[in-house]
Amino acid sequence: MDGEKPPVGVWDEHSLSTCEHYHGLASSGFKAKVLAQEAEIAKTISYTNTKHEQFQNSFGDILLHVFNHGTYHRAQIASEMRRNGLEPINTDYISFVRT
Repeated sequence: MDGEKPPVGVWDEHSLSTCEHYHGLASSGFKAKVLAQEAEIAKTISYTNTKHEQFQNSFGDILLHVFNHGTYHRAQIASEMRRNGLEPINTDYISFVRT
């Protein structure tokens, strides 16, 4: 969203400590984006996805996508676990905040 090239690739493999490092960097940058001013939320961002396709979306729509994208992958993992006879843990946000 800043026009910077990501420091890692989508399918790169990393150690747990490296993942923690990149998670910290992403989290601090993401927090700043969430706190963006309303005028910035409406701004159009041009970007290239991992397939090298170019797109334009509003800053706010990209943020909403980031918020929801993890849900998509959690559902994929839960489905794969069930296909393999395993019961996944509950990953619903509301269940998390109730505890």
